[in-house]
Amino acid sequence: MKNLILFLVILVAGIGFSPGLSAQSNPTVIEFPFAAQALANGDTVYMTSPVIHGLYNYSFQVAYTELSGAATVVGLIQSSNDGVSWTTSSTADTLSVTDDGSILLTGVTYEKYIRFETIQTGTATGSAVGTLVLKK
Repeated sequence: MKNLILFLVILVAGIGFSPGLSAQSNPTVIEFPFAAQALANGDTVYMTSPVIHGLYNYSFQVAYTELSGAATVVGLIQSSNDGVSWTTSSTADTLSVTDDGSILLTGVTYEKYIRFETIQTGTATGSAVGTLVLKK
């Protein structure tokens, strides 16, 4: 009987410490979809995250659809600790799309908020829609 109890204790302890059951094998993933926003003749629109607590890897994807005219869309990531004063890192990636296309930026959250700034240049009307994915 003692051997059976000892065996069960070892078995339960072994399962509890198994790398296959650790928290890292089931990461936290949070997704924030952003509804389509209209852009016309040089508009700028923002897709802003809610408050982010802690460090996360992020990916921000924005798709732009040109409805008429000709334009280029530029996107970049900004961050803020208060949701009011925004900064763009001197090493921030800036990506651009001409006509229809999508932009994907990735990085790590160091501040409480991040937002994707979408700037349209040219004379056109279009629509931008996006998704922010956070992963611990």
